[in-house]
Amino acid sequence: MGDDHQTKPRKRVDETRFRQELFRKAAVKGELQPERAHADEHSESARPNIRSDLFARPSTGYGNPPVETRFAKGQSGNPKGRPRGSGKGGAKGKSTQPVSPTTIDEVRRRHVASRVKIRDGDGVREISTYEALLRQIEKLAFSGGVQATRLAIGIHEQTARELEAEHQDCLAWVTEYRANYVARAAAYERAGEAIPDWIAWPEDVHYSIEKGHRITGPYDAAGLENCLLLKRWRDAMFVKMIYDEAIFFWRPGVRTSLTTAEFIVFKIDTLMPKRWKLASQEMREREAALIWSSRPRLIEQLQEAFEALGIAAPLNHPMPPVPDKLFRALGINPKQLRAKFSAMEARQ
Repeated sequence: MGDDHQTKPRKRVDETRFRQELFRKAAVKGELQPERAHADEHSESARPNIRSDLFARPSTGYGNPPVETRFAKGQSGNPKGRPRGSGKGGAKGKSTQPVSPTTIDEVRRRHVASRVKIRDGDGVREISTYEALLRQIEKLAFSGGVQATRLAIGIHEQTARELEAEHQDCLAWVTEYRANYVARAAAYERAGEAIPDWIAWPEDVHYSIEKGHRITGPYDAAGLENCLLLKRWRDAMFVKMIYDEAIFFWRPGVRTSLTTAEFIVFKIDTLMPKRWKLASQEMREREAALIWSSRPRLIEQLQEAFEALGIAAPLNHPMPPVPDKLFRALGINPKQLRAKFSAMEARQ
């Protein structure tokens, strides 16, 4: 075991032969006299500077380029100098505006307001960062995570309490509005005046947890003007609906779905207050009168209805001249609607 760990002696360089070789090289270069090259090779004074010979700096190299290619001021590089304003610091005389440090609150608000992309079914859609966090918490909770389950239960309980408080506030507001309406109606009746149409009736005020709080019909003067305009369009399309049924779609098998006029009538009717809806007694009586009218009388009423809108009555084709602005106000894409009904109406 001891013999295995013994190290072999290192090979040493024969310094005598090394010095002799250096002396011979020095003699060839003329640094030593030839006759003393061998006689004085062992003397200290005749020995060449081994360190200077081995580590002498070359005449050219790194940090010491040739003289003919060295940098000459006014000749090398760009003699005209750097163009104004082209340096890293920008143009002279211009000072950069110091950027105010971003606070943690700003970073948090910007992060919460950002959107992230998720895969939903076969497509990709964007959701808020907060919704993405809730989705991830619920995913971990359904996977069996104890901490995620506790956090998800706490979030849902807090949300349920907030919704219940909001629900009670809205119910209280609806009850208070109906009580105030009764008092206001009694005041108008004592004064011998009719209740203005812009005041929402109690049956037009609705609230549910699914749809929230909403008022069908007008609730101020500006809303009354818009509602009356929609009502004129609904009434004109109502006459157009009966006219199309008598003129264009009377043959069996032609009319397989709603016409454009019918679709617009039913769409606008959802925005009307209860007293103006198609189910009201006034509209039912008007429908019966139009159905039993003669063709000349029906054409006359159609012209009167569209004259109130400032549009010529469409007598020769079933597609009514509805402006795109009205479609968009109803939340309808004009191009999609026309493409949907044009094929069916072309078979008339």
